[in-house]
Order: sequence, then C-alpha cells, then structure tokens
Amino acid sequence: MQVQPSQREQIPIHEVAASARRPQRFDKLWPLLFLLYFAVSVLFQSLTGVYRSEFGHSPDEASHVVTSLMIRDYLVSGFHANPVRYAEEYYVHYPKVAIGMWPPAFHTSVAVWTLLFGASRTSLLAFIALQASILAFTLALFASKLFGRVAGGALGLLLLCLPLVQLGISSVMLDICIAALEFWAMVFAVEYFKTERLKSAVLFGFCSALAMLTKGTANGIVLVPVLLIVLTRQFSILRKAGLYIAAVIVVVLGIPWQILSWRLYQGTIPIAHVDLPYIWSVFSGYMLILFKHLGPPLFLIALLGLAVECGKLLFRRSNPLTDADYAMAGAISLLFAIIIFHSVAPVPGPEPRYMVPALPLLLIAFAAGVRWLAEIVPVGIPVTARAAVIAGIALMIFAATTFAIPNRPGRSFIEAADVLSQKPVNHEAVMIYSDSKGEGAFITEIALRDSRPDRIVLRASKVVSEDPWSAPDRYRPLLHNPAETEAYLESVPVDSIVVDMTEGGWPQDRELLLETMRQNPSKWVQLAEFPEDAAHHHLLLYRRVGAELNTRPKDVRIRMRFTLGRDLSLKP
Repeated sequence: MQVQPSQREQIPIHEVAASARRPQRFDKLWPLLFLLYFAVSVLFQSLTGVYRSEFGHSPDEASHVVTSLMIRDYLVSGFHANPVRYAEEYYVHYPKVAIGMWPPAFHTSVAVWTLLFGASRTSLLAFIALQASILAFTLALFASKLFGRVAGGALGLLLLCLPLVQLGISSVMLDICIAALEFWAMVFAVEYFKTERLKSAVLFGFCSALAMLTKGTANGIVLVPVLLIVLTRQFSILRKAGLYIAAVIVVVLGIPWQILSWRLYQGTIPIAHVDLPYIWSVFSGYMLILFKHLGPPLFLIALLGLAVECGKLLFRRSNPLTDADYAMAGAISLLFAIIIFHSVAPVPGPEPRYMVPALPLLLIAFAAGVRWLAEIVPVGIPVTARAAVIAGIALMIFAATTFAIPNRPGRSFIEAADVLSQKPVNHEAVMIYSDSKGEGAFITEIALRDSRPDRIVLRASKVVSEDPWSAPDRYRPLLHNPAETEAYLESVPVDSIVVDMTEGGWPQDRELLLETMRQNPSKWVQLAEFPEDAAHHHLLLYRRVGAELNTRPKDVRIRMRFTLGRDLSLKP
C-alpha cells in the first residue's frame, strides 16, 4: 500500500490533480483497473455458483427481480394500460411485485438494462457486477488523492474481497447501488464545501435524492452536511444558498416515496420503540457485524485511523483546511451518518447488508490508520515500505481468517419450473408452498420463462393462510379443511401445486395441502419429486388430472389488506 510522507497533508489536492492531468503512464491504466474490478466481480460471482442457482438468497431478492421485470414489460407494452392497474394485474400473475414498498430508481435502472441486454439470470447478475465495479472504482479514485494511486487501486480491490460485498454481488439486491450513490453524494458535498459552487450542491442534492429513491436506508445521507459543518467548522456555509437548494431537491424528489413506503411498511413489519437501550443494542450489533466482516486487523486499524483523522480535524490549529482534510472529513461524515441513522431507525435490526455503504469508508479509515502507524514506527526504512509491511500483515491475517467465497446453492425451484415448462398448460395456475425465500425463487423462475404475463402463481402464504411480514402472532388460516381447500383449488382452478417438504413456512398449511391431495387421488397426481441435497429443497410437484384440457378462465382473488387495504382480483 503506497503512502506519501507525513508532509502529504500540506500538498493541496488540486496540485496533485494538476499533476495527474499530465500525460502519465498510470493514467492509461485507470480504464484497465475498472475492467479488472468487473472481471474480479464476475469471477467471485461464478465461484459462488450464483449463475447456476435460483434467486432465493434473501426474502427481498425475488421482489427486486419481479418488480424490475414488471417495469420492463410495461415499457414495451406501449403504455396502453393504466400503470397502477398493470402493476396490480402483474402482481396477480407473479405475486412479488413490490413497487411502493421500495422506491423505483433501482428497478427502473434494471428494467432499462434488461431492455438492452435481455431479461436473464446472466444479464441481471452482470448488472450487479457492474455496480460493484463502479463502487470499487469510485473508491479507488477518491482514495488515490489521499494515499496515492497504488493504495487507491488496492483499496478498490480489497473492497470486492470483503464478505459483505461478495454477498451483495451474488444476489440482486439494492445495497451496492445505495453504497455507490451515497459515496457520490458525499463527493459532491465535499466539493461544495471546498468551492461553494452551486453546481456541486445541486449534484449533491440529486445524488442524495436518487439514493433515497433507491431505498429508505439511504435517508441518513441528509446528516452528511451537518457532520461536515461540525468537522470542518465551516459554519459560514449556512449562509449560502446551495445547501438549501440541495435540501429542496431532496424534499421534492426523495421524501414523497419515503412517505408512501413508510405507510406500506407500517402494515407489514413491527415498528421498534426507539430509546437508549434500543439504540445501544442496534449500534453494538452493527459494530459486531463490521468486526466480523472486516476481520480484527482491518477493523481495529480502521478505528485507529478514524480516531487519528477525527482528532486532526477537531483539534486542528487555525491553518486553512487542505483538500485532503475536506476529503477525509467527507468520508468520516458519511460513515457516521450511516451508523447513526441505522442505529436510530425504528425498523428491525441490525441487518448486516445495511452496512455495505459503510465498508468503503472504513477502508479509507484503515488506510489512514496504516499511514499513521507507518509514520510513528521507529524503523530505519522509508515510510512507504513501512506502510506496505503493516498493510501486508493485516491483509494476510484477513485472507487467512475472514476472506471466504460464499456458497450460493439452490436449484430445486429451477428444476421444478423446467418441468412445468416442458408440460405446458394453457394459462396455468400454480400454487407454491414454501417459506418466503422459496416462494420468491419459484415465482421468479416462472416469470423468467413466461411470455409475461402468462401463468398465475399463487402463494400458499396468501391464499391458504395469511400473516403480515415478521408478525407470526397475526397468522390466521383462510382454508380450514381438505374439503374447503379442494373447493378453492377447483374454483380457480389451480392446475399444479409445488410443495416444499423442507423446513420453513407454516407446516399446518403444508399438511393441509398434502392431505387434500391424499383425499382426492382421482384429481391429483404426483408429476415429479426433487430430493433434498446440499443444493436443493425437497419438492413435490403435483398436477391436476386433465389440466392440459382445461381451458376455463382463471378466477383469482388475493387478499392485500395489510398493504393496499383491499383485495386484488383477476376475473374471467
């Protein structure tokens, strides 16, 4: 890791930038560095097995995929249907549409990507790899102005090796995207504090709003200007118009979707009572998560670097701030904003993936800690060599104790969807019993194979019983016995049923479905079985006798009282 001498803080970054604009061999390597990050991201994805597995690694993953497909299909539909009605009908077919629960920025960008590169597993994962590469490259550019180009490039590569980032790039989730947008917003905030140019304030406002339009977990970005004022003591910025223009942009673009999402969330997840014990519990939980996923050497050196840089900023003399000071203040401000927001947010936590945006900032603190240690170690070798040795030891310990390629198995729902696709039924209605991950994985596999919208997937957790997310005490059955269940299956009619025999879901719902089919052997036959192994759920696939000849239109009604406050239906 390359570190400049201790006098580095006295060299304004604009001089470094001016030097960087001169023709240098290393400049030509920046595009190659980005391609390296993308190749490493795809390599890690491949090693996890995610290109061969289903989208069921998180309860939310299927919602992000299906919502993106819905927006894509609406864009190519010619806009003939009302968008709200289109989304509702799409949900009846593939009940994982979650527009409103999450803002639309991420899903819209994925929809545009799939218009260009196709709606496939490979295309979706390549989009996530691209986002990870952009985040790593942004970190490398930012850190190179603080610690040198070699160190910046190494930090970008190290970011991709962190376990939380590897989990993020091996699933279609929002956290990598939020991390990049928050980082960009911080960069523009720093630029505004340095130059007070209105353009930088406007860009900060737009990047912040875009992050908030990706997910509400980005709302902590609004704390960055406040913390920057504290660290830089630049109170005069409060008299400038730029900060207030940025605030207006955030309020107008970012806040309305937060209000809508909050209203929908209140009906589905428990809202925590925020007090000091709760804040401490969540904060300490997030510290343990960061300690686990960074490993002891990286985490402890990052805390050291954070303390050193905060001390320099808070107890500095009256010397004017350098560009490096502003940059470090921005990184610290965003890191504190992320941790403060997630510690006080009244939603279930701590959730490890919420700390992904904090990781590049902690790596900056790690590099600052390495630099400080290298400067104080009384060894008669150049400070750059000392830093390389310290960083090398820390990274070897990280590689031996923390680095690991996550395993992303799961193909049983892919195989079940393949069997159903080989034995088509006209506008087939399929019921899936599983936990939330399994339901989502199956729905996504059906959607990816359909000429959408075509087949109708019914979630047993919506029609056999109901309960809001994370509130099992509010579970209640909708179907009570085999006769009532068969009457419902016939009324739709349901053509196929997939039953997950592994742990998860409500076992009473599974037993009710199995007993219904046992009592009606003339109506239901087992079409396939997928035994459980290390990469599979144990699935049983049943087909209604004569389903291939049944052309009766489907009559589907889905209860949505916890979110929409009304039911959705698809009438003949």
